[in-house]
Amino acid sequence: MLLLAGVGAAADPVLAACGDGVVDPGEDCDHGAANGADNCCSTSCRLVDRDWDGICDAIDPCDGNAGGVSIKDSRLAISRLSTPPGDDVLRFTGTITVWNDPPIDPSVSGVRLLMFTPPFDPHGVPVAEVVVPAGAQWRQGRSGTWRYRGAADEASGITRVDVRLSAPLYPSPHLTKVTFRVAGRRGSFPVTPDMVTSFIPPGGLPQGSALQVTFALAPPGTSTSRQCGDVYYTTLRPTNCRFNVSEDQVACSGPPPVGPCHLGDANDLVLCDLLNAADAETRYFADHATYLSGPCSILPGFVGSPGVTCTAYTSGTQAWVSTSNPSATYLGCTWSSDPGANPAIVCS
Repeated sequence: MLLLAGVGAAADPVLAACGDGVVDPGEDCDHGAANGADNCCSTSCRLVDRDWDGICDAIDPCDGNAGGVSIKDSRLAISRLSTPPGDDVLRFTGTITVWNDPPIDPSVSGVRLLMFTPPFDPHGVPVAEVVVPAGAQWRQGRSGTWRYRGAADEASGITRVDVRLSAPLYPSPHLTKVTFRVAGRRGSFPVTPDMVTSFIPPGGLPQGSALQVTFALAPPGTSTSRQCGDVYYTTLRPTNCRFNVSEDQVACSGPPPVGPCHLGDANDLVLCDLLNAADAETRYFADHATYLSGPCSILPGFVGSPGVTCTAYTSGTQAWVSTSNPSATYLGCTWSSDPGANPAIVCS
């Protein structure tokens, strides 16, 4: 885990100077008279940050995520960085699996794209903040698709956004997979190499900076922690962020998919572990005419994912497997060996 500036602030005693508008030692922030009223800095000069990502809730559209929804299959490319601001070209793509209540409709909610990094003030100043408004410039197509087309000077340089809704890895009435593509020109996205440079000292933990990119289906000033996602780009894997020699172009990707699972996504890990454990139970039954009951770690060949709780239990000649993860938007998933069960897998 990267040791990012502004994340997990120290619990030092708050000094008497809190409220003077100056950030003193021991204070996370100090917004003067706005302390306690701006949903960013508290009356005790602590950052108001429900998900502990170092960004105050007033400007964080994912303020309830707690790292639970990651942008997958993501690609970020920015060019013309060495020229004056206002002519940058951007491409950003990815997928998120989110709750579908309220109904997802970008022509009503618009979308937001935010970039943060520790060299900038994590208490209120992003690297870039783009609001693509709702309205008539969105066109709805067939099968849950929307497209935004706008002039380069209307939404911070964003000229096109494509959004497509589909079923998640395992169909659920509560969740929807959102695939998006954002394209822009004549914008300002001042990403520099130091923002994504990380390293691992000998015998130590990863240190340095990471670029956090957030995509949200939300109107300005609205918290939509259920309908947004984040990705952190660094020079360290599993993400991959690289500048060209002249440092006027950057390309970032990752984390990459691994089989049916995607690194960093709690929902896919919950379901992937369930499918793997169910397969292990089925193979064990074929060899021994009985099922195993207990933690899934006892199942031959099963390797669990970090953070996922997996349990197998039996009754007579039937077996069930349940998985859960506190960071997942799924409450949990359960598989049943009962041939009459319809469906055999339930995620809720």
